[in-house]
Amino acid sequence: MSHKEYKDLDILKESLRWNCPIYSLDDSFIVADNLNHDFDYIFDYYLQPIPYKLTKHIVIGICEGEMVFNANIETVKASKGSIFVMQTGSIGQLVSVSKKVKAIIMFFDPEFCPVQELQPESLMKFTQVLSTQAVIKMSDDGFKRFVDIYLQIKNILQKDDYSFKKLSIKGYLQVLMADACQITMKMYQTLNSQNVTTNNAQRIFQKYISEVRQNYIKERTIEFYASKLCVSPKYLGQMVMKASGRSALSWINDYIILEAKALLKSKRYNVQEVSFMLNFANPSFFGKFFKSKTGVTPREYMIG
Repeated sequence: MSHKEYKDLDILKESLRWNCPIYSLDDSFIVADNLNHDFDYIFDYYLQPIPYKLTKHIVIGICEGEMVFNANIETVKASKGSIFVMQTGSIGQLVSVSKKVKAIIMFFDPEFCPVQELQPESLMKFTQVLSTQAVIKMSDDGFKRFVDIYLQIKNILQKDDYSFKKLSIKGYLQVLMADACQITMKMYQTLNSQNVTTNNAQRIFQKYISEVRQNYIKERTIEFYASKLCVSPKYLGQMVMKASGRSALSWINDYIILEAKALLKSKRYNVQEVSFMLNFANPSFFGKFFKSKTGVTPREYMIG
């Protein structure tokens, strides 16, 4: 089973079925919107409760109405004037869409994201905020600026005789990144204005979740993550419980189940293959684990 096959599981495939204009630079930068027509029938017809593993960054700006997403293992709502952001490697699911929603959607490869321009401290703060909050609420002026820049990008993509599309798009994305950093810096200050005890628990929890996202397929013991964070397993468990109200192990299990659901619903792999990809000892053990967390067997979930 090749790595390429696994990466091909992508929410982008759903967007390509929408009956609205899509503009792209090869398959590395894709945009779509419904600013001039309704998405209602499109979402009503195509919306399925299926999680997808993102192989591109995704940015969705809500111009009217609201959309509800599962962002990894959190459910978030993006309403008018908000931007929903998820990074490559995350697992996302579109849950519901309000009537008369108007949205701007951008998918792009990581190479287009100018994070290398950020100072290490700014990058850390930006990443920390996005790891805990997938929705960024914009001011009216800020959101108008976002829409204006998007329209400029779309205009460039429509020019067949323009030879510098990639360079121009990256320039516009740098402006969007600067605006996003300005907003997330304020959000970071808010997150860190709590009392010292709560702040320390949140800090450890955020680091823990970051490590879980990177390692949960192969590493599932609290001892491993405690070692990565240079704390004792008991202390890690206490801080995670304090910050989230849930046990540290439950977060690992939720990520495993979310990944399993995405793989099973892709219909690309059988239960045995998914079991192997998620590093279970055998399909039987995977099946028991999956049913204990979802109430159904992997096969029942796949065909349900």
